[in-house]
Amino acid sequence: YAQFSCVPQELVVKKTKNLSFNEAATIPLAGMTAYRSTLAVSAAKKGDIVFVAGAGGGVGSFATQLLKLAEVAEIYTVAKDEKSAQFLVETLEIERDHILIYEGLSTEQLRDRLIEMNKGHFFDATFDFVGQDMKRLCLEVTGYSGHFSTILPETKFDFPFWGENSIPRGRNL
Repeated sequence: YAQFSCVPQELVVKKTKNLSFNEAATIPLAGMTAYRSTLAVSAAKKGDIVFVAGAGGGVGSFATQLLKLAEVAEIYTVAKDEKSAQFLVETLEIERDHILIYEGLSTEQLRDRLIEMNKGHFFDATFDFVGQDMKRLCLEVTGYSGHFSTILPETKFDFPFWGENSIPRGRNL
């Protein structure tokens, strides 16, 4: 609530005229959330093959760019329809054959098709920026000793985490 505040000049940029103050305020929040969920926790490294649920959203679009900077080998994601897939290709430069259209598919079908798209392999790291079914999907496609990162707490998430036969425990996630 201060009228003025002192900060290092490296932490400040001029707001562009085409953004409102509210819109501009979302940029550092989404960017830092993406950074904390990808690079800050060393969830992805050079050469990894990763899956990003929600790549087209605010945090997901930042995360995708950060993952490219980390030099992951391949990024896979899902899109609702062909129009959304085209957006991901044009704006985030995700390869079209790495985008699965999810409309009308069950979580199990998505899991099987993603693994098939990845030449029968699980992913080195997965990132959930959507929650619920996409969080479940991420957990199911994360490989052995892989990394799973999410930004969404769940109040009711029925997924066995610590049971004897659970995926996270069995795969050492």
